[in-house]
Amino acid sequence: MSVAIWCPGDGLGHLTRAVAASHTLGMAPAGVTLLVDDPSAVDRRLTGDHPLDVARLPLEGVEELWVDALPPPADIVDLVRGSWLVVHSGPRSEVEELVATARDTARVARTTARVVVVGTGGHDVLPAWPLLALAERLFTGGGANTIRQVRLHAPGAAHTAVPFPRRHDDQAARLARLRTAATAR
Repeated sequence: MSVAIWCPGDGLGHLTRAVAASHTLGMAPAGVTLLVDDPSAVDRRLTGDHPLDVARLPLEGVEELWVDALPPPADIVDLVRGSWLVVHSGPRSEVEELVATARDTARVARTTARVVVVGTGGHDVLPAWPLLALAERLFTGGGANTIRQVRLHAPGAAHTAVPFPRRHDDQAARLARLRTAATAR
C-alpha cells in the first residue's frame, strides 16, 4: 500500500505525528510519503527513511491520502460550549451581519447568550466543524460546505443560515430547498 500524509505548516508536530502513526500501524517507511512545503528544509533525523515530496495535487501512484489535522484547542472548546456560535470565513462585513443576526435573535429571545466568532475577525480554528455540536445555536452563511458540515456534525442544532451573494453559488435557493424539504417531512 502507498500512503501520502500531508504535513502542513513549518513546525515539527505534523511530521512527528505522521511518522508515529505509520510506525504504530507497522507501515514500512518506503510506503509512506510525507508531503511537506519544502523537503529540503526537513530534518531527516525526524523523518528517517520516509520519502519526502512537495505537497501538491494530483498525486501519482498514491492509494490513500491522509491529512494531519489537530483537534481544536481546549480553551476554544470551553468557550464555545453552550454559546451562540458564528462560523464564517468570508468577508468581515458578512461576519458582522451574522453577529448582528445573532444579537438580534438573542434580544428577541430575551437571552444574554454569549456570541463567539470562529473565522474572519474571530478565533482562528481550522477545521471548525468539531465545534459545531458544542454550541447552543449556530449562525452561518448558506454555503454548501457549511450547510453540509452542520447537517453532518450538528444535525439537531438550532441553526440560522444567512444566504450571501456568490457568483457561482445560489445560497438563497439552497436554503429555500432545505426549508421546503424540512416542512415536507
